[in-house]
Amino acid sequence: MTIRKFRRPSGVIAAVSVLALVAACEPQTSSTSASTSAQSDSADAAAPTREATVAQAQGFIEEVETFYREFGEYSARIAWLNNTYINYDSDWLSTKVGAEGTEMGVKFANMAKRYNDLELPAEMRRKIELIKLGLNLPAPERPGAAQALSEINTRMGSTYATGKIELDGEMVARNDLEEMMGTT
Repeated sequence: MTIRKFRRPSGVIAAVSVLALVAACEPQTSSTSASTSAQSDSADAAAPTREATVAQAQGFIEEVETFYREFGEYSARIAWLNNTYINYDSDWLSTKVGAEGTEMGVKFANMAKRYNDLELPAEMRRKIELIKLGLNLPAPERPGAAQALSEINTRMGSTYATGKIELDGEMVARNDLEEMMGTT
Protein backbone atom coordinates (compact mmCIF):
# COMPACT_ATOMS: atom_id res chain seq x y z
CA MET A 1 0.00 0.00 0.00
CA THR A 2 1.43 3.36 -0.98
CA ILE A 3 1.05 6.17 1.54
CA ARG A 4 0.64 9.51 -0.17
CA LYS A 5 2.63 12.44 1.11
CA PHE A 6 0.95 15.79 1.78
CA ARG A 7 2.40 19.25 2.43
CA ARG A 8 1.02 22.77 2.09
CA PRO A 9 2.86 25.10 -0.23
CA SER A 10 4.50 28.10 1.33
CA GLY A 11 2.19 30.51 -0.57
CA VAL A 12 -0.80 29.56 1.57
CA ILE A 13 1.31 29.85 4.70
CA ALA A 14 2.51 33.26 3.55
CA ALA A 15 -1.06 34.48 3.02
CA VAL A 16 -2.16 33.36 6.47
CA SER A 17 1.02 34.82 7.97
CA VAL A 18 0.41 38.21 6.34
CA LEU A 19 -3.12 38.34 7.70
CA ALA A 20 -1.89 37.22 11.13
CA LEU A 21 0.79 39.91 11.02
CA VAL A 22 -1.78 42.57 10.19
CA ALA A 23 -3.99 41.29 12.99
CA ALA A 24 -1.08 41.26 15.46
CA CYS A 25 -0.40 44.94 14.78
CA GLU A 26 -3.83 45.89 16.11
CA PRO A 27 -4.28 46.90 19.75
CA GLN A 28 -5.72 44.13 21.93
CA THR A 29 -9.27 44.56 23.25
CA SER A 30 -11.09 42.77 26.02
CA SER A 31 -11.75 39.27 24.73
CA THR A 32 -15.31 39.07 26.04
CA SER A 33 -16.40 42.41 24.66
CA ALA A 34 -14.56 41.79 21.38
CA SER A 35 -16.09 38.34 20.91
CA THR A 36 -19.56 39.57 21.87
CA SER A 37 -19.43 42.49 19.46
CA ALA A 38 -17.84 40.29 16.77
CA GLN A 39 -20.64 37.74 17.10
CA SER A 40 -23.35 40.41 16.89
CA ASP A 41 -21.58 42.07 13.97
CA SER A 42 -21.27 38.70 12.21
CA ALA A 43 -24.99 38.25 12.59
CA ASP A 44 -25.49 41.77 11.26
CA ALA A 45 -23.13 41.06 8.35
CA ALA A 46 -25.14 37.96 7.47
CA ALA A 47 -28.40 39.96 7.31
CA PRO A 48 -28.66 40.98 3.63
CA THR A 49 -31.56 43.40 4.01
CA ARG A 50 -29.86 45.82 6.41
CA GLU A 51 -27.51 48.44 5.13
CA ALA A 52 -23.90 48.05 6.31
CA THR A 53 -22.47 50.57 8.76
CA VAL A 54 -18.92 51.63 9.62
CA ALA A 55 -19.38 50.17 13.12
CA GLN A 56 -20.36 46.80 11.63
CA ALA A 57 -17.33 46.92 9.34
CA GLN A 58 -15.09 47.66 12.34
CA GLY A 59 -16.61 44.73 14.24
CA PHE A 60 -16.13 42.45 11.25
CA ILE A 61 -12.48 43.50 10.89
CA GLU A 62 -11.91 42.82 14.60
CA GLU A 63 -13.49 39.36 14.25
CA VAL A 64 -11.23 38.51 11.31
CA GLU A 65 -8.13 39.84 13.07
CA THR A 66 -8.93 37.86 16.21
CA PHE A 67 -9.40 34.69 14.20
CA TYR A 68 -6.13 35.11 12.29
CA ARG A 69 -4.21 36.08 15.43
CA GLU A 70 -5.15 32.73 17.00
CA PHE A 71 -5.16 30.67 13.81
CA GLY A 72 -1.81 32.07 12.65
CA GLU A 73 0.15 30.52 15.50
CA TYR A 74 -1.76 27.25 15.21
CA SER A 75 -1.12 26.96 11.47
CA ALA A 76 2.51 28.13 11.74
CA ARG A 77 3.28 25.43 14.29
CA ILE A 78 1.74 22.75 12.10
CA ALA A 79 3.57 24.10 9.05
CA TRP A 80 6.86 23.95 10.96
CA LEU A 81 6.12 20.38 12.03
CA ASN A 82 5.27 19.37 8.48
CA ASN A 83 8.32 21.05 6.99
CA THR A 84 10.59 19.46 9.60
CA TYR A 85 9.07 15.97 9.74
CA ILE A 86 7.50 15.07 6.42
CA ASN A 87 5.40 12.01 7.17
CA TYR A 88 1.82 10.83 6.90
CA ASP A 89 0.75 12.35 10.24
CA SER A 90 2.27 15.78 9.68
CA ASP A 91 0.84 15.80 6.16
CA TRP A 92 -2.59 14.97 7.59
CA LEU A 93 -2.34 17.84 10.09
CA SER A 94 -1.13 20.21 7.38
CA THR A 95 -4.01 19.23 5.12
CA LYS A 96 -6.50 19.75 7.94
CA VAL A 97 -5.20 23.20 8.89
CA GLY A 98 -4.98 24.17 5.22
CA ALA A 99 -8.62 23.27 4.66
CA GLU A 100 -9.68 25.16 7.81
CA GLY A 101 -7.76 28.25 6.75
CA THR A 102 -9.12 28.15 3.21
CA GLU A 103 -12.72 27.70 4.36
CA MET A 104 -12.48 30.61 6.77
CA GLY A 105 -10.63 32.78 4.24
CA VAL A 106 -13.35 32.22 1.64
CA LYS A 107 -16.06 32.85 4.23
CA PHE A 108 -14.43 36.10 5.37
CA ALA A 109 -13.81 37.26 1.78
CA ASN A 110 -17.46 36.72 0.90
CA MET A 111 -18.61 38.49 4.07
CA ALA A 112 -16.29 41.43 3.28
CA LYS A 113 -18.16 42.05 0.01
CA ARG A 114 -20.96 43.55 2.09
CA TYR A 115 -18.75 46.58 2.74
CA ASN A 116 -17.81 47.24 -0.91
CA ASP A 117 -20.02 50.31 -1.34
CA LEU A 118 -19.64 51.64 2.19
CA GLU A 119 -17.57 54.81 2.67
CA LEU A 120 -14.84 53.69 5.08
CA PRO A 121 -11.74 55.36 6.52
CA ALA A 122 -8.61 54.51 4.50
CA GLU A 123 -7.20 52.06 7.07
CA MET A 124 -10.47 50.15 7.33
CA ARG A 125 -10.85 50.06 3.53
CA ARG A 126 -7.32 48.67 3.23
CA LYS A 127 -8.12 45.93 5.76
CA ILE A 128 -11.37 45.00 4.03
CA GLU A 129 -9.54 44.75 0.71
CA LEU A 130 -6.81 42.63 2.32
CA ILE A 131 -9.46 40.27 3.67
CA LYS A 132 -10.95 39.91 0.18
CA LEU A 133 -7.65 39.54 -1.66
CA GLY A 134 -5.50 37.81 0.97
CA LEU A 135 -6.38 34.25 -0.01
CA ASN A 136 -3.93 33.00 -2.65
CA LEU A 137 -5.79 29.85 -3.61
CA PRO A 138 -9.50 30.03 -2.74
CA ALA A 139 -11.61 26.91 -2.92
CA PRO A 140 -15.20 26.77 -4.16
CA GLU A 141 -17.78 27.00 -1.38
CA ARG A 142 -19.20 23.52 -1.98
CA PRO A 143 -18.70 21.03 0.87
CA GLY A 144 -15.38 19.19 0.72
CA ALA A 145 -13.77 21.51 -1.84
CA ALA A 146 -11.35 23.14 0.62
CA GLN A 147 -10.32 19.71 1.93
CA ALA A 148 -9.67 18.37 -1.59
CA LEU A 149 -7.70 21.48 -2.54
CA SER A 150 -5.64 21.27 0.64
CA GLU A 151 -4.88 17.58 0.02
CA ILE A 152 -3.60 18.38 -3.47
CA ASN A 153 -1.46 21.27 -2.22
CA THR A 154 -0.02 19.25 0.63
CA ARG A 155 0.72 16.25 -1.59
CA MET A 156 2.46 18.44 -4.18
CA GLY A 157 4.55 20.18 -1.53
CA SER A 158 5.60 16.94 0.15
CA THR A 159 6.44 15.33 -3.15
CA TYR A 160 8.72 18.22 -4.00
CA ALA A 161 10.23 18.42 -0.52
CA THR A 162 11.11 14.73 -0.35
CA GLY A 163 12.70 14.86 -3.78
CA LYS A 164 11.10 11.61 -4.89
CA ILE A 165 8.35 10.82 -7.36
CA GLU A 166 6.65 7.61 -8.39
CA LEU A 167 7.62 6.53 -11.90
CA ASP A 168 6.48 3.24 -13.40
CA GLY A 169 5.49 1.93 -9.96
CA GLU A 170 8.73 2.69 -8.11
CA MET A 171 9.99 5.68 -6.17
CA VAL A 172 12.71 7.60 -8.01
CA ALA A 173 14.88 10.32 -6.46
CA ARG A 174 14.88 13.67 -8.25
CA ASN A 175 18.59 13.40 -9.09
CA ASP A 176 18.08 9.97 -10.66
CA LEU A 177 15.13 11.31 -12.61
CA GLU A 178 17.32 14.05 -14.08
CA GLU A 179 19.81 11.40 -15.21
CA MET A 180 17.02 9.29 -16.70
CA MET A 181 15.65 12.29 -18.61
CA GLY A 182 19.12 13.03 -19.99
CA THR A 183 19.56 9.49 -21.31
CA THR A 184 16.11 8.92 -22.77
